[in-house]
Amino acid sequence: MESGLIRRCAVWTDAMEWELSPRLETALTGCRFRLPEMEENITAARVKCPLSSRQ
Repeated sequence: MESGLIRRCAVWTDAMEWELSPRLETALTGCRFRLPEMEENITAARVKCPLSSRQ
């Protein structure tokens, strides 16, 4: 973090949705460290899961 911005982000997971980690990293890098903005960026970066009815 620098001046309230997420400068670099690393996400590790053992989830079956392997595309999620790099998308989250991209979505959060450069984002302000404020919950509404982080939530908006994470929501926009969602990956559709073929095993789930949630989109």
